[in-house]
Amino acid sequence: MSDSSNTDAHQTQSKELHRLLSAAIDGVLPDQQQDQLAELLQSNAKLRQEYVAKVANEALLEERLAKPLLEQMLGDAVSQATTTPEKVTSSQAEANAKSASSSSHPSAHQARSIAVPQEKHASGKKQRRKAQTSRRELVIDHAPISDWIARRMSLGKFVALAAALLIAVVIVRGTQSSRVGEISSLENVVWSGEKLEIGEEIANRWIEIESGLVRVKLPDAQVALHGPAKFRVIGPKLTELSQGGLTARVGPDAIGMVVQTPTSTVTDLSTSFGVTVEAESTWVHVTEGRVRVKSQQHEQSVIGSAGDLIADVSSSGEPSTLTHYQGRMLQPKLSSTWKYISQHPVDLDRNGFDQNGTAFLFLESSNRVLAEDLKVNLRGSGRFRKFSRQAGVIPAGTRVHCYLLHCDPEHEEHTVGGQVEFDHEILGVITDHKRLNETNSALGAGWTLQCKDIHRGLESSPEHNSDLVTISKDRKRLAATFSTRAVDQIRILVRAN
Repeated sequence: MSDSSNTDAHQTQSKELHRLLSAAIDGVLPDQQQDQLAELLQSNAKLRQEYVAKVANEALLEERLAKPLLEQMLGDAVSQATTTPEKVTSSQAEANAKSASSSSHPSAHQARSIAVPQEKHASGKKQRRKAQTSRRELVIDHAPISDWIARRMSLGKFVALAAALLIAVVIVRGTQSSRVGEISSLENVVWSGEKLEIGEEIANRWIEIESGLVRVKLPDAQVALHGPAKFRVIGPKLTELSQGGLTARVGPDAIGMVVQTPTSTVTDLSTSFGVTVEAESTWVHVTEGRVRVKSQQHEQSVIGSAGDLIADVSSSGEPSTLTHYQGRMLQPKLSSTWKYISQHPVDLDRNGFDQNGTAFLFLESSNRVLAEDLKVNLRGSGRFRKFSRQAGVIPAGTRVHCYLLHCDPEHEEHTVGGQVEFDHEILGVITDHKRLNETNSALGAGWTLQCKDIHRGLESSPEHNSDLVTISKDRKRLAATFSTRAVDQIRILVRAN
C-alpha cells in the first residue's frame, strides 16, 4: 500500500477515534461503539498515543475549570500508574519529551477498560462549549505528552493511566454539569421571596415573585414563570408549582418532565404547555405535542394534545373534577380570512410566520391572573381608527385569556379584513407597539410567539396604511382591517371564568 494510502487510512481512523472518544468522555457511547473503540486501540499504537494525548489535553483543560478536584485525582492516578515519583504536568512533559513509543498491543479486555469506565456520568457537552475560549488559549503539544507517558511505562501501566485520566475527566464533567436548574433571565421581576440572580442555581429553592417573568433553564427544558407565582425545581425532571402560572418547552432528552401542583401531576410527553394554579384548581393548556394530567385525589388521568385545555377544579373541600376540553373551549369562531393556530411557533417577528391575505390568531396565555392594573388602548365597544391613546385599565386580580392576532405579508403590502367571536366579553385590546412589547412578560407565552418588532402595533388614521378595529356592543365580537407591509399585531384580553 502506498504512503498516501496509509496516511489516508490513518487520518480516517484518527477521526473515528476522536469521535468515539468524545462520546466516551461524555458517557454516551453505546455498547457497540465501545467495542469499536476497543478494536481501534488494540490495532494501532499511534492511535493509542493519540488517545493518551487527547485525554491528557482534556484533563489539563479541565484543570483550569475545576483545578482542586482534578489535581487530586490526577495526582493519585499518576503516582499509582507510573514507576517514578514524577507528576504529570505540561511543563515537565514538554521538558522530558523526545521520542515516540510502544508498538505493543493491549488485549481486547484491556482496550475496552480504557474506553469504558465503570461509572458513567452526565454529558458535559454544554460545559465544553462554554470552555471554547479556554481551549483556544490552552495550547498543548500532544506529542511530548504522549511521548513522555509512553517512555516511562509498560503497556499495562499505560492502560491504567489512560483509564484513570478518562475517568477523571468524566467525573469532573459530571460534577460540573450536575446543576439541575438555574435562572437564565429576569424581566421586570418584583420578588415576594428570596431575590435570585441570573446564573444562580435554584435546586430545591422556592422562586417567589409578585410580578414579572423569570426564565429557568433545566437539562434540555426551559420554563418561563409568570408572576404572581411560587415555583421550585426538585430534580432534572421534577418541578413544583404551588401558585401562579408557567409555560414550558421540553426537548427530547427531558421527555417525562413533571410539574406537580396542589391538585394534579402534569407529565410532559414531548411538548410545550402552560400550567396555571389558583386556590384548589389547576389548568393545563397544551400548545404542542401531548401532556398527561392526573388528579391527585383519584386515579383518573387524561392526555391532551395541542389546543386542548385540561382543568382539575375543586372548591370548598369537594373532590376535584378533571375535565378535558379537546381544542374547543378556548377556540373562538373566525371568518374565513383569519385562522386559529393551536400550535405555537417560536418566532412571530417580521417574516417569522407570514402569509399574504391571512391573519392568524393564537391563544397566547390562558387563565392568566393580572398582577397589577393593566393599561389597554381599546376598552368597551365602538369603531376605532386611532390607537395611540390609553382607553382604560383592566383591574389587578382579573383572570383573562390572552389572544394574539398576527398579520404579516410575505412580500408586498396587503390588506386583510376579518372577524372573531368569543364566548366571553372582550375586556380590552392592546394595539400600540410599545405596550405590546411591555406586556410580553406579563401576558406572553414565555418561550413561544416571541416578537419585539417596533412596527408590530397598529397605525392610526390618516396614515397611508392605517388600520381599523370594531368591537360589538356585547363586547364578544371583534372585527378588524389590517393594512401593512411589515407586521401588525394586537393583544385581545377576554374574561376567563
